[in-house]
Amino acid sequence: MNPTKPLSRPSRPVPGKFQRLYAVFMRHVVVYFNDFLTNAFPTVVEPLIFIVAVGWGLAAAVGSFGGFDYLTFIAPAQVMMSAVYTSAFEASYNTYLRLHMDHNYDAMISTPVDVDEVFWGELLFIAAKGVFYTAIMLAVLSLFHTMHSPLALLVPLVGFFTAMAFGAL
Repeated sequence: MNPTKPLSRPSRPVPGKFQRLYAVFMRHVVVYFNDFLTNAFPTVVEPLIFIVAVGWGLAAAVGSFGGFDYLTFIAPAQVMMSAVYTSAFEASYNTYLRLHMDHNYDAMISTPVDVDEVFWGELLFIAAKGVFYTAIMLAVLSLFHTMHSPLALLVPLVGFFTAMAFGAL
């Protein structure tokens, strides 16, 4: 071994930008689905409690709006509230935990992943959660016959952009 020649390791090609962004996104997905029941249970139970408390309890006092009962009237807002709450919570509390408690961002930055890829991967995960939770809310509320238009199937797409907007704040 020659003492003047430094040891060199074989270099690996750095993954492309899309692969690095996808790695951040998939890291969040895998962690989320490890505790899926714990994470998704409140999202399904909350609309049920809301329906019982406000949709049926308050609906008896309020009556109807333009031919729709009160529960049908408030259902679209309840669906979008899930996207807003999910994205706001994910972008605030969970980001704080990843940053200061778990130091996940430090670990990600120590790899070939850049800060902008961490940001966009995080934002895409928040938007994907917005799609997922609006779809769950739509399914739960449709069990109560509150969705009367086939255009309601586009609501998860709106949930994607709503969650992305609130997550970016």
